[in-house]
Amino acid sequence: MTDITSQFLFWYKPLFAVQLLFAEVLFSLGLERRRFFALRAAAGVCATVGAAFALPVMYNAAYCAAMFLIIFAVSVAALKFAFREPFKNIIFCAIAGYTVQHTAQELFELFNVAVNLNGSLSSDFYGSGSVTFGDNWFVVTLYVWLYGMTYWGAYMLFCSGGRRRMALGMTKISVLVLVVVIVLIDVIFSSIVTYAVPAGSDRLAVGMLHVYNICCCVLALVLLFELPRRKRLERELNAVRQINLRRREQYEVSKETISRINIKYHDIKHQIRALAGKPSVHADAVREIENMIGDYDAEYRTGSDALDVILTEKSMLCRKLSVTFKCMADGSQLGFMNESDIYSLFGNILDNAIEAVSKPDSPSRVISLTVRAVGGLVIIGEHNKYTGELRFDGGLPLSTKQSEDHGFGMKSIRYTVTSYGGEMNVSASEGVFSLGIAIPVPGK
Repeated sequence: MTDITSQFLFWYKPLFAVQLLFAEVLFSLGLERRRFFALRAAAGVCATVGAAFALPVMYNAAYCAAMFLIIFAVSVAALKFAFREPFKNIIFCAIAGYTVQHTAQELFELFNVAVNLNGSLSSDFYGSGSVTFGDNWFVVTLYVWLYGMTYWGAYMLFCSGGRRRMALGMTKISVLVLVVVIVLIDVIFSSIVTYAVPAGSDRLAVGMLHVYNICCCVLALVLLFELPRRKRLERELNAVRQINLRRREQYEVSKETISRINIKYHDIKHQIRALAGKPSVHADAVREIENMIGDYDAEYRTGSDALDVILTEKSMLCRKLSVTFKCMADGSQLGFMNESDIYSLFGNILDNAIEAVSKPDSPSRVISLTVRAVGGLVIIGEHNKYTGELRFDGGLPLSTKQSEDHGFGMKSIRYTVTSYGGEMNVSASEGVFSLGIAIPVPGK
């Protein structure tokens, strides 16, 4: 282990504070800022770095561990001073930043051991006996590169694509406490071993210590970010399954209802034609009655009973809402799919489309749906106009519905498509929403 001089520790304290603040900022981007944020942020930086300079230097494992934790505590206060967020969110960003900073430092130390320089990297960078920052440009470049790549990798893995906001919203206090304990144990254990092991000790043992510390940091980050993501996916999957279950139940009811409507409709048509032949019944009255019941003449014959039911059901709804529904569908190509899945898939597709075109400011109340076979694939296409701005998350448009099934309609579509090995593509351009689905036909 390298010999750490008093001057080394004196200058490392403020450097650690700066590294810590920079890492914490990565996870704090997008948080709600307080008034006079720039002044508050500057004051927080000065307070954290000032505290690092003010703490006395003592070459003692327990004291050094406490010293770094005190600097961390001041940085937490600085974050709370600058951002208007719940304390849980502040602690989340701070502990994530501390973990990334510690990971970068351990990577540098691991490289130091791996190249068998017996501490000369640290000595060259921080100085031995006198402060000589930057005397060795290779070491400085390596140091900055390792930190830069670690911070950049952490940002790309955990902060981009809405992952940070999702983790902030779903991380429980119990998980946060567990992560704090893991990092705290790691820091204390690392400090004790670092200061207890003399210089020139077994390189393998020292290297394994750094590997252990890095693994602890990775575990902490996984708990912070991956566990909430998995819980979210599990919750969404359960919600999609519940939606599909209700669709199955609705399909059985709708199938029976549509069948009864069709029977009654055809019976009434024959009765009207019989009345039309009688001289006592005026022809205009007969035509008016035919027009009144014409709304129920929405029966489809596509070759798929489930598709017929859902198309009939939604076409009747479209007539009620004055929406033009254009459909060219070869349902016979869907024979490999479960009937309830067909009903659920097209029900969600058409519900989303009807919602979009039924708005008062909709530029066009037209829905176009096609189902056809191309080679060994079933191609499903849906197009409709929309108003406003569509925002996407994970390749799917965010729903504007406020029902209990908020946002899960498109997820249910994707779940059904992927369960049959298919792919879907969603796009929105120039006011036109387009959904494309390709599902392979088994055996073709």
